[in-house]
Amino acid sequence: METKRKSANSNTRMQRSSRLDELGLTGSSSRNVLISNVKQMFEKGTIRTISAAEGLIKLIQENKMDEFDNKFAQIEKTQNTREAKKQSQELAKEKGYELEEKYLSRHVLKIKNRASELPTFEIKFKTKHLTFDAAWKDGVNRLAKLAAQRLQEKQNLKIVVGCEFIIVKEVGGEEIEKTVHAHTMPEAIYSEDAADKFIRSKKGDLAKRMQTRIDHQVGSGWSVKSIVGLFITTYSQKPSRGSSYIATPPELCNPRMGIINIQNNDEQCFKYCMLYHQTAKAKHCDRVSVLKKVEDKYNWEGVNFPATLEDVQTYEITTRFALIFSST
Repeated sequence: METKRKSANSNTRMQRSSRLDELGLTGSSSRNVLISNVKQMFEKGTIRTISAAEGLIKLIQENKMDEFDNKFAQIEKTQNTREAKKQSQELAKEKGYELEEKYLSRHVLKIKNRASELPTFEIKFKTKHLTFDAAWKDGVNRLAKLAAQRLQEKQNLKIVVGCEFIIVKEVGGEEIEKTVHAHTMPEAIYSEDAADKFIRSKKGDLAKRMQTRIDHQVGSGWSVKSIVGLFITTYSQKPSRGSSYIATPPELCNPRMGIINIQNNDEQCFKYCMLYHQTAKAKHCDRVSVLKKVEDKYNWEGVNFPATLEDVQTYEITTRFALIFSST
C-alpha cells in the first residue's frame, strides 16, 4: 500500500511539472542548468510545492540571483532538517528505542524511551551557546522541570545530568570538530520537591567533567566550540527504607555491644527507635507496648512509613535533630 501511494505521488508530480516547462529557458546556459535542477527537485519532492518551484524559476529568468540564492538556501536547510529527523528516527528504530520530539520556543526537546525504565530527556538549543555558563542559564529551568515531571510519574529515581558539546582544534591549517558528551554520576532523588535544587546543584560538577573529557582527548589544543544541549537520564531504583523487625546478626548479638533492636511487627521501626531515645533506657523500655505509651516530643509531619532517607531528612529538618547512620 505504501509503495503504491509513493508511486501515485510521483506520477502526480511528473504531470504537474509540465507547468514548469511552460516557463521556458533563458539565454544563459548556466541559468538554464539551475532551471533544470529546480524541475528535478520538484519531481523528487525536495521542493514540495509547485508555487515554490515556479517562484525560483522566475527569479532565475529575471537574473535575480541573490534573491534566488537566499530562497534556495532556505529550501536546502528545510530539506536537511527533514533528512536529519528521518535518519534519527530510522536509527532509533534500528536500536529499538522510541523517539519523541517537541519544538519549543527556545529548545528542541527529545525524549528517548519514555515508557522504559531508562528514559533520556534531551534539550537541544536553538540559539548557539559558546560557553557552558550561557547554555546552563538557558536550559537549567527546563531541565529541572523535566526532572520534577518525571518524579511525578515515578518516585525514587536515580538521575544523571549531562551535556553534549562540540570541541574543535586546528590541524594542518584545517579545523576539525568532535562531538563529546559529559555527565555526572547517578544520584538518588526521592521527591518532586527536591528536583529543582538537585539539578541546579550539578552545575559545578558537570563543568568539571566537561573539562576532564576535553583533557582526555588525544592530542592537545582542543577547545569548546559550542554547547549543543543538556540532558538528564533517569532510572528507577528500590529506595533504601526502614521496615519491620530484622534479627540482629550473630556477630553483633551481644549485650556488651550496646545494640538495641526493637522487635516491632509493623513498618514504624524508625519511629520506635526515636521513641526509645526519649525513655529512661531502663529494662523493657525497648518493648513496643512500652514505647507506645511514651509522650513523643518530636514532630513527624511529612514523614512516611516505612521511612526512606528522604523521610529521615524531613524529620531532621522539622525536629532540628541530627542523626548519624551506619550500616553493617
